Amino acid sequence: MYEFLYKSLKEARYKKTKYVYTAEDGGDFLNKKKRVKNINEYKKRKENRYRKRKIKRVVKPILFAFPVVSIIIINLCGNAIVSNYKYEINTLKKQLRKQEIVLDGLKMEQLKSSSITNIEENAKEKLNMDYPNESQMRYVDLND
Repeated sequence: MYEFLYKSLKEARYKKTKYVYTAEDGGDFLNKKKRVKNINEYKKRKENRYRKRKIKRVVKPILFAFPVVSIIIINLCGNAIVSNYKYEINTLKKQLRKQEIVLDGLKMEQLKSSSITNIEENAKEKLNMDYPNESQMRYVDLND
C-alpha cells in the first residue's frame, strides 16, 4: 500500500523497506493500528480486495438489471393477457350482434304470424274455416 524510505541511524545509506499500515477492518493508511511486515500477506490482502471489487463490479449491474428485466417481463405478460381478453371480448361482441340479428328476424316472424289478418288468412286457407252464418249463431241472454 505505502512504501517508505527511511534513513537508518546506524548506516549512512538508505534502506528500502515496505511497511503497510492497515486498520483492523481493512481500512485506510490513516488508521495506523496494525503493522504488516510480510509483503506476501500484503499482496494476498490486496489481491482479495481486488477480487471483491471485481465481484462487486460484476454483481452490481446484474442486481440492477434483474429487477428491471423482471418488471419488463411482467409488463409484457400482463399486456399479452390483456390483449387476449380484448380479443375474446371482441369475438363475443360479434357473436352477440349475430344473435341479435337472428332474434330480430324471429321477432319479425312472430309479429307476422300473430297479426289478425294473418291468423284469419291461415284459418281460411289451411283449416277451411269461415265466418258463421245466421243459422249457426246462438244468442245467450246473461240477465237471468
